[in-house]
Amino acid sequence: MRSIARSSGSGLGARSSELIIPEGPVWRPSALGRSADSLAVENPIQLLAHLVPLTSGLVASEPMQVIRQDSLPLTEIARELEGEEHGGVGISLIFVDAAPGKGPRLHRHLYDEVFVVQEGEATVTAGDEERVVRAGEIVIVPAGAPHRFVNSGDGPLRQFDIHVSPRFVTEWLEP
Repeated sequence: MRSIARSSGSGLGARSSELIIPEGPVWRPSALGRSADSLAVENPIQLLAHLVPLTSGLVASEPMQVIRQDSLPLTEIARELEGEEHGGVGISLIFVDAAPGKGPRLHRHLYDEVFVVQEGEATVTAGDEERVVRAGEIVIVPAGAPHRFVNSGDGPLRQFDIHVSPRFVTEWLEP
């Protein structure tokens, strides 16, 4: 990894930020005709301008999509968006709106899953660990880990779950 530090101002109002850039096929300073150490970058936008030649062959093949959440397929507790059905997007989403006591039974996926709790409280089980999570918290469940959650609060549980896969692939471990 390479980092490029930036400072602005001096004294009490000084700010600094750091942009972390991965090495490898994404970051190739030699393609720019200079070493990474010689890149003087005032802001991340300037850095991106240097990188444009590396990605200039990429062209969007489809226009932007806007999808109404209420038009997505509905399960007992959620609406689901499979990325594969919407232009081959590399993730799928579940928009959970679960009543107290509701949640999916034990299952696992071949990919990571991220829960972003927006409202309410859930008890999440992943592997041998059980945690109570609340609005404002994010849970990352690694690929292959058996997991489930249940709304353990008094009101609705609203969260969105990010499946790092263009389609849902679920192995149900409980009937």
